[in-house]
Parts: sequence; structure tokens; C-alpha cells
Amino acid sequence: MQVYLYEPSDEQLLNFYQRQYPTSTFLWFAGNNLNCPYAQQMSLTWKPEFERNIRDVRRMLELGPASVVFCGGEPTLQPQALRYLTRFSKAGNREVVLETNGTKPQIIRAMLKEWLIDKVVLLMPAPFEEDDFERVTHSKTFFVSSSEIIVPMRETLELLRNADCKLAVRTTVVPGLMYKKEHLAAIAQELVGLKTAVWQLQPLYPQGGMVNKRLLSLHPPSEDFLIFLKNHCLEHYPQLKIEILA
Repeated sequence: MQVYLYEPSDEQLLNFYQRQYPTSTFLWFAGNNLNCPYAQQMSLTWKPEFERNIRDVRRMLELGPASVVFCGGEPTLQPQALRYLTRFSKAGNREVVLETNGTKPQIIRAMLKEWLIDKVVLLMPAPFEEDDFERVTHSKTFFVSSSEIIVPMRETLELLRNADCKLAVRTTVVPGLMYKKEHLAAIAQELVGLKTAVWQLQPLYPQGGMVNKRLLSLHPPSEDFLIFLKNHCLEHYPQLKIEILA
């Protein structure tokens, strides 16, 4: 069996992940069905040089720490490899963290039923309103509309309301793209009822390799601005747990 994995080279990105998940092995799955302008260009496609024999990946996991983060890209686009590697990880008593955009609820549901996931980090880049969603994700194609992509993401959100695993929802705050208090409040409204979830607000740090090179000139949103967004959302939805990521 083969799996397509890439190795990000941006130091800021790698440092961010190391801060969020210390002492973890990271498996960066290639391929994505969203096309956010701040995504890593190499994460969007399956290139021949990304192909890895899954046995080699197993050996890497055997020598690694007791936590594995499956991220990308979108790991659920390679369901067979993902389930194989999470089963192997759980058999070795490793903690499994899945970062996903939630567009494949059937895969996530099956993995939860097998107790293959200890924590889900649901990446929610925009409100579930078609125009705003498309403006941020550039996800529609000739065959699929943005609204059709939103439907399974909503299904995943509902699935996770009662899932027996840790849950975080992460939104990237991007100046000029996803930064208005109204946008964040719309996302907050969707998260009401996720009793154990933490909503993480992540500032955009311009990184080499982003899809839209113009974003490299942006300054990250300040901590004061993120606190303003957090307080605005809590004013309307005080039951939420909101965390600002550094």
C-alpha cells in the first residue's frame, strides 16, 4: 500500500505545530479539496515524489514518540492509508490526533466507531454561508458547488457534538480575508452546543510556499485584535470556550 505524504519546509509552520503538539510525529497528507489562499501549495496535490511505501511509514512510527498527528492537506482523502496507519498507531498505544476539514464525515464516523481517534481538530476556515465560504476556500469546481461542500462539513460538526473524543475547532484569522467580527460571530453560532470543544483562533503567519504569494506582505493580526474578536464572540455566545493560539 502507498501513501502520499509531503514534508513542509517553512520554519514558522513547523514551529507552530511543535508548540501545539510537543513530542509528536507529524504525518502531512498530500491532497486537499479546499483551496485556501494561505494553504501550503505543496499540500494541495498528489505528486509522484510524495509517494511513500506504507511499511516505511510504519517503521518511522515505531521509532517515534507516543503521539501521532495526522494533518495535511486533508488526510481523509486517503482513507485506506489513514485507517491503516491510525490502527497501527493505536495498536502501539499511541495517541492519535486528526486534523481535518470535515468534508468526509463517513470516514470520520467509521474511525470514531473503531476508537481510532483520540482528538479531532476540525479546521473551520469560514462561516457556512456560501459566498463567504467560497471567498475564503475557493473550493467550488465545475462539478461541485460551495454549498455542496458545506453540507458534509455540517454533518461532521453534528457528528462531533456527541463524539467520545477530545475536540478543538480551529479558525485562521486572515487580515482582509477572514477577520470581521461578523464573520467570526457567524462561526461562533455554529459551534454552540459543542460542550467540550475549544475554539482556537489562529493568527495567519505569512509563510513561504503559500498558494497566494500576496499574503506574504501581510502583518499577522495583533494579540489585541484577536482578544477583541474573542470578547465580541463571548459577548453573544458566553458558553463557548475560546483560545488564542500563538
